[in-house]
Amino acid sequence: MGPLGSVRDFVDIKDALRVVEGVIERAVWGHAINVCTGVGRPVRALVEATARRVRGEIVLEEAAASGQEVAWSVGDPRITRLPSASV
Repeated sequence: MGPLGSVRDFVDIKDALRVVEGVIERAVWGHAINVCTGVGRPVRALVEATARRVRGEIVLEEAAASGQEVAWSVGDPRITRLPSASV
């Protein structure tokens, strides 16, 4: 996932599963499908929100950046369409 300062497009698992169900129902295989919200959130914010909900202590250790990380990865929901089944 990269450094905690990175920005990612986190998706609710229920939304991702709806897309998978749509692929199965339409029998559209072999296509790339963009599952995203279009909203970037800092990784650190997600980790901190998760830590607040977990009982007990969480020790967070962030590794030093290697310079190869992707700092920003956010999808474009305008291109999230399932293709029609080909017969």
